[in-house]
Amino acid sequence: MFAVSAFARTQCARSLPSFVTGSSSSVHAPFKYARNSSIGLTRSYKKATNPKYTKPLRNSEIKFATVQLVNQETHRLDPSRPFAELLDSIDLKHEYVELVSNDPPIVKIINRREANAARKEVKERMRMQPRNEMKEVQMTWGVAAADLDHKLKKAEEELERGNRVSLVFAPRSKRPIPKPQELQAFLDEVAEKVSTFGRESQPRTLEKNVAVMYLNALKREKSTE
Repeated sequence: MFAVSAFARTQCARSLPSFVTGSSSSVHAPFKYARNSSIGLTRSYKKATNPKYTKPLRNSEIKFATVQLVNQETHRLDPSRPFAELLDSIDLKHEYVELVSNDPPIVKIINRREANAARKEVKERMRMQPRNEMKEVQMTWGVAAADLDHKLKKAEEELERGNRVSLVFAPRSKRPIPKPQELQAFLDEVAEKVSTFGRESQPRTLEKNVAVMYLNALKREKSTE
């Protein structure tokens, strides 16, 4: 089997539709290819999945008598051949055949180890995405009851999304500031309201008449106990 340079692979990929070159998105979308080529791809290719399956059909799930294989070296289509013959020619322990298109029947041979490595890479990228962010909900001392309920509802939604929340209470311009005892009493009332969906994750802070309450979701708290 001859090795193919990266440049040659690129040139082949440019001359073929994406479903032949291995793009996963094209497997699940109709495609029209009107450009002339040696393999005559001039018709529309239909979705290759079966409603009973959530993944493309594999191995014995493929019921076509003859298929065309995407050549792993040239990324072009090989001549039609009996599917049973193709299936018998591969090591099913390390490879599988996957249906790419059903009109005409086109398949690819997938290396299990490489496919698993690709899936792990995707999962790792998702794991590295920012999560559990701190969201801030601001309000003023003396906030109206309706406004307070609205703000707390927003805090609850953020907790449900998996984020942490800080409730910030600040003085309002040209309004009298409540006494320290009144501030603490108000914060206790707020804590009682949020107790149905969240819990304070660390001590409150009160500096220069600005108070902050730090909340975690109840489920998050229970999972760490």
